[in-house]
Amino acid sequence: MSAMLFLRKKVKLNATNDQIVDLFMGIAAGDVSRRKIEQIFSQWIVC
Repeated sequence: MSAMLFLRKKVKLNATNDQIVDLFMGIAAGDVSRRKIEQIFSQWIVC
């Protein structure tokens, strides 16, 4: 849900492809909490 909200706003993320892949692999594995996703995205957002 958090990812969809960020992506719908068409913001840019200051993250490498590897970081994004690692995050989404963690999400798929169930290893990353919603709170952690929100924290990571808030650090990656480029205004």
